[in-house]
Amino acid sequence: FSHISIEIPKSITQVIKEKIREMIIHGDFDLGQAISENELSNILMVSKTPIREAFIWLSYNENLVNIIPRSGTFVFSVTDEDINDLIKMRVILEQGAIREAMEKNANNVIVELSNILSKSAKINAERDTQAYLKLDHDFHYVFVKYADNKYISQAHLLISARLLAIRYRLDFTAEYITSSNRGHATILDMLKNNNVEGVCNFITHHIGSGFTERARKLLALKA
Repeated sequence: FSHISIEIPKSITQVIKEKIREMIIHGDFDLGQAISENELSNILMVSKTPIREAFIWLSYNENLVNIIPRSGTFVFSVTDEDINDLIKMRVILEQGAIREAMEKNANNVIVELSNILSKSAKINAERDTQAYLKLDHDFHYVFVKYADNKYISQAHLLISARLLAIRYRLDFTAEYITSSNRGHATILDMLKNNNVEGVCNFITHHIGSGFTERARKLLALKA
C-alpha cells in the first residue's frame, strides 16, 4: 500500500493563515498598516476566530504581523536596521545550510539547482518579475531543504516571509534579474567543483545586492 497517498484536509485556520500570509507578502496591505478582523472576516467569509488564530501564528512564527494589545494587529514595518539585521541573519543561516546540504545531499542539491536555473533562463527572457522572485526563493530554499536540519528550517521560517514581503514591494530591473541569475549560475558551477567555502563567501555579496540605497529609500516610503 506504499503507493497510496492520503491528503489530509487543511483546517480552516490553516487555509486562512495561508491566505493572509499571501496577501501580506504580495502587497495587498501596506507595511505598518492596521489589519481589521471585521474587514478580513467579510473578505474571506469566515468568523473572526480563525482570523485571530492566524494572526497569532503569523506573529509568533513568521513575524509578519505585530499584535498590540488594545490597539490591534498591524503588518510589520521595517527600518534600515531591520534590513541590515535580516540580511546578516540570512547570510549566516544560508552559509550554514549550504555546508550542511552539501555534506548530506550534494547530488540532490546540484540536480535541483540545475532544474531551477533552467527555468530561470526562460523567465529572464520574458522579464517576469513575479516569477523571478518565486524561482529566486526556490533556488535559495534548496539549501535549507537539503540541510535536513529542523533548527535551520525553523530559523529560516522566522525570516523568509518578511524577506519575501520586502522583496515583493521592490522593483527589479531586467539588468538586476540577469545579474542575479548569473550569480546563481556561478553558485552552481562552484558547487559542481565542490567549492563550498567559495559559495559561502560569494553568498554574502549576492544576498545583499538586492537592497541598494534606492531600495531602502523605497521601503522607507512604503513603511
